[in-house]
Amino acid sequence: MLAATWRAMHAAAAAAATTAPVQVVCGLSNVCFTQVAALIRDTGLPPAVVQNEIHVLAPPDPALLRLCRTHGTTLQAHSVLAQCKPVTPDGATLLHHPDVTRAAKAAGLPAATMLVRWALDAGVSVVVSSKNPAHLAECVAAAAAPPLPSSVRDILAGARRAVGCDVRVAWTGRGRGDPQFMHLQCRRCGRHTGDLRAVGEACGKCRREERDGDGDGDAA
Repeated sequence: MLAATWRAMHAAAAAAATTAPVQVVCGLSNVCFTQVAALIRDTGLPPAVVQNEIHVLAPPDPALLRLCRTHGTTLQAHSVLAQCKPVTPDGATLLHHPDVTRAAKAAGLPAATMLVRWALDAGVSVVVSSKNPAHLAECVAAAAAPPLPSSVRDILAGARRAVGCDVRVAWTGRGRGDPQFMHLQCRRCGRHTGDLRAVGEACGKCRREERDGDGDGDAA
C-alpha cells in the first residue's frame, strides 16, 4: 500500500512539475531506516527529504543518515528544541537543561542558537518555527555560527546521559515501523521505552505492578 501511494505521489509531482511555479518534490516524515530503505528498494524512488525529530537528546540515526546521503536525500530535523517539553525531573525544558545552559555559555551563544548549530554539525538540515521573532532570529543565527568545539559537544552528550535517554529505531513486529524518537528510562526497572512521556515516570509494566502490588505475596 505504501509503495503504491509513493508511486502515485511521484506521478502527481511529475505532472505538476510542468505547470507549478515552484519545484514539486516528495518527502517523508517521522520514519525509520527500515521504512525508508524498504520504500527505496520496492519503488526505486528515493525521497527528496526525510524529516524526523532530531535534537541533542535524540541524535540522528547514523544508518539513516548514510542512506540519505547515498541517495541524495536531505535528512531534516524538526523539534530541535525537543518541542519545549519537560526533559528533567524538575520540569525543565531542553533550553533550560543545566548542561545545555553550561554548554551555551561555553560556546558563547544563546541556547537556541547552539542547539540548532549542534543539529547542523550533525549533518542534517533544520526546520524551525516560532511565533516569537526574537526566538526565530536566534535559531536562524545558527547558520552563521561556527561549528561547535568538541568541548561543547561533550557537555551536550553528558546531558543525554544524565536525562537517561536512549535513541533506538524500533520495529514493533505488528507491521508498523516506529520512527526514531526519544526513549526515556523507567525510574523503577531502568528499561528504556517509548511509552514514557516525561522524565521520572515508570513504564506501563511497572505502573501496573505498583497498582496491583509486586505479586510476591500469597493470595488472601
